[in-house]
Amino acid sequence: MRSSLLIRGTHSTNLVRCCSNSKDLQLHPSEPFVLSPFAVQELSMNIRCLLPGIKYFQITMVNQALEQILQSWLLVLSCQKPSISKAFQVHLSIGKETAKRITYTNPYPQDRRFVLHCSHPHLLQLREYEFIVEAGKPYLMGLYFLPQHFIFTETVFLYLNDALADKNEEAYCIKVVCQ
Repeated sequence: MRSSLLIRGTHSTNLVRCCSNSKDLQLHPSEPFVLSPFAVQELSMNIRCLLPGIKYFQITMVNQALEQILQSWLLVLSCQKPSISKAFQVHLSIGKETAKRITYTNPYPQDRRFVLHCSHPHLLQLREYEFIVEAGKPYLMGLYFLPQHFIFTETVFLYLNDALADKNEEAYCIKVVCQ
């Protein structure tokens, strides 16, 4: 999700930097910038919610010269479950690793670069997190489920994003059952 925050300058010119408490919230500009008195600066936000639910992000604006916090914001988001393209169920045996594959076919008339994001990286690792798929061709995504040492059932979301636009193309739901 993309959004922005409008920041108003204080009574003096400041060299400031905005930062977030989470890698799931990317800010632009990410480098220090000059905030003129009473001027308005747009801070662009790119937010990635991998799991449904309420998410809290803190944004802090710091005066670089004085190393002092000028302003801080709390961003509260209600993240919805994604539209699922395909759903799978995977059974794991306790203490054993499991490898699976998912096929994705590029529907575009040109080659595309894609990026994968996983909601549970402690359960599922990917052969490649970024790859190029030729126009109209299928691609096998390699999934590697790490060995687990207890019985559980978990829902894992796997997101396939267009790398250029950072737009979600597919969302896979994988129900992992370890017994």
